[in-house]
Amino acid sequence: KKDVRILRTLHNNLVYLDDRFTVQADIEGIFCNGINISASISEINKNGNRNLGEQSVNAVGDQFNGSVKWEIAAQEPGIRHYRINVRKVEGEFTTENNVQDIYIEVLDARQKILLLANAPHPDLQALRLSITQNKNYDVDVQLAGEWKGNIADYDLVILHQLPSSTN
Repeated sequence: KKDVRILRTLHNNLVYLDDRFTVQADIEGIFCNGINISASISEINKNGNRNLGEQSVNAVGDQFNGSVKWEIAAQEPGIRHYRINVRKVEGEFTTENNVQDIYIEVLDARQKILLLANAPHPDLQALRLSITQNKNYDVDVQLAGEWKGNIADYDLVILHQLPSSTN
């Protein structure tokens, strides 16, 4: 009997905010020789479905296996719900195996770093630029005499020329 189905999906369960990740769907087509098999991926959220792309493969042979891939940007933190759907082919026996849902957790894992200095110094800018090359670090540069924050709000505190006679 003619059937198209999603065999499996390959994806990360965990990704970081603002990264790009790949989702792959392995598709099988039985008695679909010469048929163009189309698959799409959409993000499901409280506002509805957002189509993220469509890929297609041409089935060759009576027992065809192929793969389609999408590259997706992780734009919002939280658990994201995606649905992969293979379009029904004419004369298909069942369409229950044409849809697969996946869930991917997007983490905002930025580490907050406080660079606390005794006084202005050119090294502070060099340190800040060096640290912020990694997009997972968020750096605050503050002078000790003016700073009124809470150290507990940071994952790391770097003291520059501290302690001093004035601070």
